[in-house]
Amino acid sequence: LNIDQAYAAWTPYDDMKITFGKMPNPLRLDDAVWDSDYTPEGVAFSYAYELSQNHKVGVALGGIIVDESGSDSSDAYAGLAQVTLDSTLTSRVSSYFGVATYNLFNKEAAKELGASYMRGNTATYSGNPVTQVNNQNYNTYIFDGALTYQMDSFPAYQGTFPISFGGTYITNPTLDDEERGYLVTIKFGKAKKVGNWEMGYQFRELQADSLYDNWVADDYGAYGVGGDSNSYYAGTDVRGHVVHFKYQLTASMQCAARVMRTEALTTSSHETTRGQFDLIWKF
Repeated sequence: LNIDQAYAAWTPYDDMKITFGKMPNPLRLDDAVWDSDYTPEGVAFSYAYELSQNHKVGVALGGIIVDESGSDSSDAYAGLAQVTLDSTLTSRVSSYFGVATYNLFNKEAAKELGASYMRGNTATYSGNPVTQVNNQNYNTYIFDGALTYQMDSFPAYQGTFPISFGGTYITNPTLDDEERGYLVTIKFGKAKKVGNWEMGYQFRELQADSLYDNWVADDYGAYGVGGDSNSYYAGTDVRGHVVHFKYQLTASMQCAARVMRTEALTTSSHETTRGQFDLIWKF
């Protein structure tokens, strides 16, 4: 039996929250950038402020433990920050924009975790600490945004029908090579009400040192990631396409299917195709 979340939250004012423990991710990031399966542990602060009737600004700050060090008292930990803006542009069009960053401290303590689990960061397979490349700090910035248009109706769909187009740009400015990432996403519908469905496409390119590889989606990988053309690993150092479909069966049950076509960026290897099917029951 594993406990995924155990935390305390205090709301001193409306739209302000302080959270401590093994908690939901305080940052709003795409699953490709920070896997929804990863539960951070630490402290977080969030606050939302309405600039006007149609514009709302959000601020999130956090400090989390990255890895427990068994050899000494110095644990690897990270500082997190994000600013977001949600806007209603017209009766049909809404937008989202966010800027996020994180920085890892005592990064040498994260060496064993990176070497044994995910792959992609240059240092993971060069024998150095996973978050240190050429003795430079590992600090990444994520810029993302989306536009959503609501149609009055659509065949085989209940209620207004959303069409969303978005993108993400990632950079690790402390490095000069393999430091960027890109996401382009289009999505039709939203599988929330019973009988409704959702389908979408995303292009992903995560260069080797664009992100800390242990936090990215652990289902998205390829042969050649990490330098071994004969082995499959997930993490960074991968480019490819993702197509997904979801259908809301009942109020508590959803089925989802996904197909990924990927290739490693720095290692010559054949392309990888991977399919997944999930039946999700919430209670």
